[in-house]
Amino acid sequence: MKRTNIKDLKENIGEEVSISSWVDSIRSHGKLIFLDFRDGTGKVQAVVLPNANEEARGVAASLRDEWVVEVVGKVNSRPEKMVNEKE
Repeated sequence: MKRTNIKDLKENIGEEVSISSWVDSIRSHGKLIFLDFRDGTGKVQAVVLPNANEEARGVAASLRDEWVVEVVGKVNSRPEKMVNEKE
């Protein structure tokens, strides 16, 4: 699968893509895990949902800040109420 730059993700909404980036931060909120990734073109947030398979949840929980990773997942748009009009 071809690598996608973070700045280009908005052109791939609804598609499965691959990004290679640094782990910027990790926040675990019980059943939800939020991961922030960055590359030379920008930052993006990924969410590991409670219904994700056990392997995905285990990998997400084991990541550490500044690790370099390749992530494959589906690009979703922000919910309407969370869209930043300034971007």
